[in-house]
Amino acid sequence: MQDKKEDGQIEGHPTPHTSAIQSQMLCTTTDVIPGFFIKEIKGLVFSQTVRSRGALGRFMATIQGIIGGKTTSYISELEKAKKEALDEALKKTEALGCNALIGIDFDFSEVLEGYIMFSVNGTACIVRKKCSHTPEEVCENCKR
Repeated sequence: MQDKKEDGQIEGHPTPHTSAIQSQMLCTTTDVIPGFFIKEIKGLVFSQTVRSRGALGRFMATIQGIIGGKTTSYISELEKAKKEALDEALKKTEALGCNALIGIDFDFSEVLEGYIMFSVNGTACIVRKKCSHTPEEVCENCKR
């Protein structure tokens, strides 16, 4: 069991929805990372997950829908699905020997009533930090 801080965050994790692999790898929805250059592109990475609410969860969501307002049970499932799909994509990125997943695209849809499919895709690549003393990507002093 991991220790939680007073604010509810798990020790060592930047946010409650960030896993250990997410905090160790650069990931962005943009195709560039300021201060870094792409050394090598390894390829596309895809990941999907499907989640459903149980009967009680669907019942509670129906009640929340009747009352109005935020349907927290579905939002919770969507967050879990997003985290699972992103974690899987990052594991695939790491398996390719990469340290970054760029151009990440998130998509979700209801595949059956009560079943949510969440997809993540992006470009797995190796990035290196740009040298501060030269505008060139490869610095002769740093040998990057």
